[in-house]
Amino acid sequence: MLDVNFSTFPELETERLKLRWADLNDIDQLYSLRSDKEIM
Repeated sequence: MLDVNFSTFPELETERLKLRWADLNDIDQLYSLRSDKEIM
């Protein structure tokens, strides 16, 4: 079985995209996206 440990979330990056763990600095942007009916 595959054993994956995400206790330290990996940062993945390409030329156009960066995936990282969301933190408290992201609250306003996340709220804006999640409260937009067109996006959701």
